Amino acid sequence: MSDDLCSLLMELASPSATASLRNRAAATLQQRLTGWARGRLIGGLLRGRADAEEVALDAVQHVLIKASTGTARFKGSSEGEAYAWCARILDNFALTHLTATGRRAERRCSVDTETESHRATTLPDERSCFTIILRVLEDAQQVLPRIVRSQDAGSLQSAVRCFLESRAGDTIEEQVERYGFSGPWVSARRDPQGMRRARDRVYQYRHRGARALDRAIRAAGARLQLTADDLGLARRFLVGDRSVQAPEGVR
Repeated sequence: MSDDLCSLLMELASPSATASLRNRAAATLQQRLTGWARGRLIGGLLRGRADAEEVALDAVQHVLIKASTGTARFKGSSEGEAYAWCARILDNFALTHLTATGRRAERRCSVDTETESHRATTLPDERSCFTIILRVLEDAQQVLPRIVRSQDAGSLQSAVRCFLESRAGDTIEEQVERYGFSGPWVSARRDPQGMRRARDRVYQYRHRGARALDRAIRAAGARLQLTADDLGLARRFLVGDRSVQAPEGVR
């Protein structure tokens, strides 16, 4: 068995794998993920938190559980997809933790979290992360048609939706049917060459959506007068650091 991330995840997802192979894959995956996950979370969503180290290690355990059980196991076929799949689970675990601790803090201090729509956001991190992200996403989707050419607005909104669905866990295979054979390609051939072209179209569509969303997030941040830290939080979670989803050279 290869020790690349994709092979390890596929081994854990396989119903025919023996217990010894699955145990070895889980142990190797934990070793492979721990350093990368710590750097991603402690330097990102969990930056500056006293419990960052503990939460990052818990997030790695959560990836192992997701990789081994249930219906949401890894279904990709490349190293890049493997890193993106793990990154989504790590980020979602961290955000869930931030949201839960924020709710507990809100019950303790009963501070009014309502802010004016154009006032700088200065809520404590553990109570405001989820609010900031949702607020920015909503405003970005509203502002996008106003910052692009009118003839491009519809296709860019669809591209953003494609990208966000991929961030939420949709595989390339699921999106090929939805986006790779739509519009002018609805009657395209579905032979091996046609499927490769459809996959390429989806990857290009995701990239186009990511760029459009990042531009809209920056515009929304200016409209909402977010601090640089809060804007960075929203960008990291919604768009991601494209350079760290997989190590350099992994596709």
